[in-house]
Amino acid sequence: MASWRAVTGTPLGAGQTDVKQCLRDEGKMSVKDDYAELVAKKTGCTKTAARKAVDEIFEQIMKTTKRTGEVQIPGFGKFRVQKRAARMGRNPRTGQSMRIGPSKSVGFRPAAAFKGSL
Repeated sequence: MASWRAVTGTPLGAGQTDVKQCLRDEGKMSVKDDYAELVAKKTGCTKTAARKAVDEIFEQIMKTTKRTGEVQIPGFGKFRVQKRAARMGRNPRTGQSMRIGPSKSVGFRPAAAFKGSL
């Protein structure tokens, strides 16, 4: 992980020792617990119930993307499976040519409303 100074341009604050926590404090990194806490505050449910809801949303996005190849969330964006063909590459250590097999990845394309809100 990059150093705090490299990410923010400033040294850690007084009493701060954890780079990940500092990034979260600065709003530069989020974790599922942060979203669960927001859901709990907005809905009045328990943090445990909110964490289960957040986990289920992410799990359903992953399952549906795997099954159908695409998930569209209106006003937010679209997750899509991207296929990469096999190709020739080079081993950086030896310089020897090698075949890199086909692979799949997930891409995200933000909706116009999301882009417009930035």
